[in-house]
Amino acid sequence: PIGLEEYLEGGGVCLVEWSEYIMQMIPNNYLKIIIDIIDDNKRIYKFISNTPYYDKLLEDFKNEL
Repeated sequence: PIGLEEYLEGGGVCLVEWSEYIMQMIPNNYLKIIIDIIDDNKRIYKFISNTPYYDKLLEDFKNEL
């Protein structure tokens, strides 16, 4: 079986719900996505970067909108 550390430190994308419970295990390089539920059909997505890599990724994404 694969443990949580293998998921978090793998080379791909790992989505974690309720990450506040395991923040001490999350690698330093991550992109935080917060999804606020407004109603049954509306969501607000907030993207929070903590590295220059994700800063650029989010800037490029914003420019494509």
